Amino acid sequence: MQRFEGLRKRDSFRLVSPYQEFPEPKCAVQSYLVPQSVQWFALVMRIAAGDLWKAVFSLVLMVGFGGFAQAATQKVCTEAEVKEAQKEADQLRDWDSVYRSFKRFAHCDEGGIAEEYSDSVGRLLARDWKHLNLFVRLTADQGFEQFVIRHVDETMSEDEAALVINNARLHCPTGAKRLCKSIADY
Repeated sequence: MQRFEGLRKRDSFRLVSPYQEFPEPKCAVQSYLVPQSVQWFALVMRIAAGDLWKAVFSLVLMVGFGGFAQAATQKVCTEAEVKEAQKEADQLRDWDSVYRSFKRFAHCDEGGIAEEYSDSVGRLLARDWKHLNLFVRLTADQGFEQFVIRHVDETMSEDEAALVINNARLHCPTGAKRLCKSIADY
């Protein structure tokens, strides 16, 4: 099925097929970008052509394979990294060391390692609040902020949790209200 494309050049119309062939990419960047743009264009053309079920199916496939490709590119935690991360995660004594560990082992953040990170984060927030400004500066890295907030969790003792909440509500540094709210609302 062919339709008139709505692009006009001085009262002229181009006849476009929804299944039109596209030229080969000329460089590596185009070879990466063209297939995605071609898929979206084909999806729009199928919708315009009335093939709604094909459009929905194509969209489901593109989203599904996109998530699969992203998962395939995530870094895998090796056994050596697991051992190093376990050794390091509960020995973190300041925000700089937490940040360095996050940069090295964020991809290993699960299970026992995650619990040890939670212990370190809880301990720092409860007992070393006076150095929170350093943490606030390090949150320029959004991933690090999310990492720390994720580790403000139920593994803290009730006493630590009460201290953290009290610190976040009553002793929040200037310019860190949103961060303190995130910590207090865990």
